[in-house]
Amino acid sequence: MAQTALRLTARENEIEYPEAGTILKRDTYMDDICPSVRTKEEASKIIHDVEKASNEVVLVIFSDASEKAFGACAYARWRLESGSFESRLITAKSRVAPLKKLTVPLLELQAAVMGARLADAVVKESTFKFSNQILMTDSMIVLEWIRRPAQCFKQFVAARVSEIQRKTQIANWRHVPGILNPADDLSRGMRADKLTDRWINGPEFISKPISEWPQEKSDNDTEDTEERRMAFNGNVVVNPGEVDIVECKTWEEMLELYRQRIYGKQSEALNAEKVREIELLLLKRVQKDCFAEEYEVLKNGGKSVAKSSKLVNLDPQFDMESELIQVGGRLKRNDQLEMEVHPVVLDPSHQITQLLIKRIDSNVFNHGAGVEQVFSYIRRRYWILKGRCKIKSILRTCVSCQMWRKSPAVPKMADIPEARTRIGLPPFYSTGMDCWSPMMIKVRISREKRWGGGHL
Repeated sequence: MAQTALRLTARENEIEYPEAGTILKRDTYMDDICPSVRTKEEASKIIHDVEKASNEVVLVIFSDASEKAFGACAYARWRLESGSFESRLITAKSRVAPLKKLTVPLLELQAAVMGARLADAVVKESTFKFSNQILMTDSMIVLEWIRRPAQCFKQFVAARVSEIQRKTQIANWRHVPGILNPADDLSRGMRADKLTDRWINGPEFISKPISEWPQEKSDNDTEDTEERRMAFNGNVVVNPGEVDIVECKTWEEMLELYRQRIYGKQSEALNAEKVREIELLLLKRVQKDCFAEEYEVLKNGGKSVAKSSKLVNLDPQFDMESELIQVGGRLKRNDQLEMEVHPVVLDPSHQITQLLIKRIDSNVFNHGAGVEQVFSYIRRRYWILKGRCKIKSILRTCVSCQMWRKSPAVPKMADIPEARTRIGLPPFYSTGMDCWSPMMIKVRISREKRWGGGHL
């Protein structure tokens, strides 16, 4: 195709540049021009004429993708003496879509990357100079991505947009309707005997002036936000009941989940103040899930709960500062005790309560404490209903706790060998020898190794 394009260029410009036309037809193989001249001036004139004769050739790249494959094809387009244009296929490349499922816009972006690489390879490997490059895709989303800074997108899209912007000019990218895109034959798949003239010579509009090519329609509703990196500044109020903690196996995983929901995934690590805020949200969630009726009564100023409530014996009270239900009592004015005089009430069946017990057992006692020690430590701040029974059941199923408490098993001794059970035989009838490893012996001023053995 490159050879055909050069010969057609030579034929159209032979009248104006006779020497260049003759050389292009006679002394050219593929994209190498190798004539012989006598002087340096003649060589310079030939090079100048060849460049003038071929300065109207434009490289046109089409790219397209489907759920099965994506690819790109390159065409050379030049002006004829009559003023019209002609084009020929130079090269094409396609790939099968990856096994990992990607959306169609991402596949279209992959095709655009392939088109940019194809254009870069054709320009670098060919000694034939193109006056301009035009790259076309039928995806408006990809065009919007290419025309925006790569930093606006997530890593996958940002890396590919950056490569496209580095290898091509953004202004050279245009939109082509899908029905006119010859690269559609690559992405959809087609037998060789089914290929039409469009594949060899390009679409019909390519033989017309660029002003008559399909124009891009402005569409403000183009959905290009799928892969954009979004930035948000502000305060978020999260309902603790909306965060799914079923998959959380530890207290730290639950804190991290709440951090991402409240402060965002890109936020900094939690400090002590933020940890305290999240812990308050977790405690409120336990009480709202397990003591919903009592929580509303006490929050609205009620002095007591219903007689059928399981909190009635604790004389519960509501702390307006932390918005938590606490155990009542007569020690409000005593500020000299090291423990909380009004511990927070928790339900033993809630997952947050169970993760709290596991966290204290592992972080505070390193799985080495018993039920009573863990229970007394928790009681300083939290009042877990039937807490002793719950702690006992959790420690009983804790693998690390069982490993620490398990007494080492004494292996069963093997049978006595036959040589030691002989009766009525003289001493030293059965003997054995034991060798030991070398010992360091001081010999004068040096140290040497000595091996030894003993008879039994």
